[in-house]
Amino acid sequence: MIQKCKKCGEEKPVELFTKNKFCKTGYGFNCIECTSSMNIESKIKTHKTKHGKLIRILSNISTRCNDMNNVDYGGKGIRNFISYAELSFLWDRDNASSMKRPSIDRIDNNKNYELSNCRFIELSLNVTKDQIVAVNQLSMDGNLVKKWSSLSEAEIAGFSHGNICSCCKGVRKSHLNYRWEYAKN
Repeated sequence: MIQKCKKCGEEKPVELFTKNKFCKTGYGFNCIECTSSMNIESKIKTHKTKHGKLIRILSNISTRCNDMNNVDYGGKGIRNFISYAELSFLWDRDNASSMKRPSIDRIDNNKNYELSNCRFIELSLNVTKDQIVAVNQLSMDGNLVKKWSSLSEAEIAGFSHGNICSCCKGVRKSHLNYRWEYAKN
């Protein structure tokens, strides 16, 4: 059996159309190829709108907060208390639409996602804002060996940035026979 696609106008075998039990023939009006391209176009348009971006951001926040294995979010007890309306308010207040790559930021990383603790900033700033962190290098019995002004400084001296972070977050006990902790200001 042959059917004409309403989108491209080509006549094709019905097997090349999406199944649709509500149509007389049992197949949809558009071929699988056209249906697929329309779905992709629709997703692209949705992701480019403010609504689409906010939905994606809320989804990402929920995923991070609900993941108990994520030591920076769910595993740390960070919860999402921000609504779509509040996120939309922040988007407008912070003029996120004018940013190259807007990113939701928790001002205090120890607090939850909530209106008073969130803002939109450029992704590049969000990624680097917490990287200059002083760390203490401790002997295995807990005595201070050296205070490093940054993780990068310790890395240049031969220590692993990732392993130091893992120690500071409690994932590892030690790195190169030293204990590590974030320095208090």
